[in-house]
Amino acid sequence: MCEWVFELGRSANLSFKGDREKPCRFWNAFFVRMLWLFRMFSVTVSRPLNSTFGQNMDNENIISALELFNEKASKLGGSNFLKKAALGQIVRLKPSLEFPIEVVGDGPDQENIDAFVLTFRFFIQNNEASSFANLSKIYESASILDHHRTAFQMVRRDLNNYLDGPCAVVEAHGIDTKRKVMEIFIFGGLSHAHKDRKHMYDKWINDDRLRPLILLEFVLILRTVWAMIDFVAGLNNEVIKLFQGLPGRP
Repeated sequence: MCEWVFELGRSANLSFKGDREKPCRFWNAFFVRMLWLFRMFSVTVSRPLNSTFGQNMDNENIISALELFNEKASKLGGSNFLKKAALGQIVRLKPSLEFPIEVVGDGPDQENIDAFVLTFRFFIQNNEASSFANLSKIYESASILDHHRTAFQMVRRDLNNYLDGPCAVVEAHGIDTKRKVMEIFIFGGLSHAHKDRKHMYDKWINDDRLRPLILLEFVLILRTVWAMIDFVAGLNNEVIKLFQGLPGRP
């Protein structure tokens, strides 16, 4: 007999209670992957507005684009979603003839998630100037210092590696990456009505056993991507201050 307790909040902690000679191997692997999901970082790639976006931009336009990104990031940073997510939830696994999973604690509610996603979309949709893909064009500008450009490229690469990594909950349902989980929630259920994604979203939400776990994974994905958005906003601030200190500015 054994019990795993997985706590999600400001940090992720895993503890074990029970017979250590007979570990629950399946659930052990499940939570190892959940911890891995929580620690890694990524963001989705979207196509730029056009192939020349960010090229030949003057410093004033670069500043405006970076400030737009930071404005959206600041809105996310003050959201009720992040405040609720920071309170933490606990996933309990217990020996049971029925479904041995229980999610305990108050996480973001549907209203919190919907409001967060409305702004979050600006960072992943290919027609938004504040998307990561379009920001990458700005960081290719000759006006950007090499170490700022390299820092952004490293963050974006790590973020994409995270989202293209395996998801913890629904891999058996044919959804094999965290990016797909995020896109199904955002474009299938919360923002747009993409037919195939909406079908999968409805299937998850109507499954009483799966729903609390897949919602928890989606919240973790949003929090992880937000951490990288926040990091890039800090990088943008460095570039903005540098440009504002150049000679010739009022």
